[in-house]
Amino acid sequence: MKAQYSGILYEKEYMPLLHQIHRTYTHRLGPGEMPGKRKDTERVYGILVPHSPYALAGPGMAWGYKLLSEHYFPETYVFLIPDTQGLYDKVMLVNESIETLFGVCSVDSAFADALLATTLVSSLKESSEFALEIQIPFLQEASRDRLKVLKIIPLIVPVCQNLPQLAEALVKIKKDIVVIIASDLCGGSFVEDVDGSYFGYDKQLLRYILHFDTEGFAHALEKHKLSLLGEGALVLGMEILKQLAVPQGEILNYYNSSEMASSEAKSFVSLVF
Repeated sequence: MKAQYSGILYEKEYMPLLHQIHRTYTHRLGPGEMPGKRKDTERVYGILVPHSPYALAGPGMAWGYKLLSEHYFPETYVFLIPDTQGLYDKVMLVNESIETLFGVCSVDSAFADALLATTLVSSLKESSEFALEIQIPFLQEASRDRLKVLKIIPLIVPVCQNLPQLAEALVKIKKDIVVIIASDLCGGSFVEDVDGSYFGYDKQLLRYILHFDTEGFAHALEKHKLSLLGEGALVLGMEILKQLAVPQGEILNYYNSSEMASSEAKSFVSLVF
């Protein structure tokens, strides 16, 4: 499956794309430096990164992918991607390798077959989900020292009922994974937090996400009538991280899209677990 959004959501040629990603690392809202050398003895179990175009969300994405570049390289990276088009009523596994300007990113076929056998997910050969595609070049660049053995499981996750069961089944199949959750937050359409650091309900939602409190998270969304495209991906990610016995998450970076000279009311966060 070939990339569809090069030249739209990110640069359309190899070297300009490479330079674009590198600039997100050194950006004033990014980590401020390029990734260091990988230390396979140090582990990250998951990250949460935005899913907007690089021009807006790139610096936020760089925080999470910098850590992936510097830490233990797992057998499989599991992408949890929002169903931004509202097409599905169950979790869909994109069961096709994805070709970007940096090369082919292969699906872990054995893992995919085992996951499909649970009947908790369905197979999808083609996908036009932009929120998935924009993550792939970042992961490929973060895995530049292991590109030949890079394997992924891309899941498009709507809000559905079987997410706890899917998390349990997924971890039973394979524990040597790193989870990549893609989701923007609610953004600046709500009043600014009293300390000026967060917008609207983001601070409250982050507290639930960091401690994998899926019930509190769902209650907050319902109580405040919040619409969050990444709700399903976030819930599944929290359930998987609970199954992996990860203690809690940590905030790496948070900013509003207005800081990137945008009129859009979005906020971007990068978390590590």
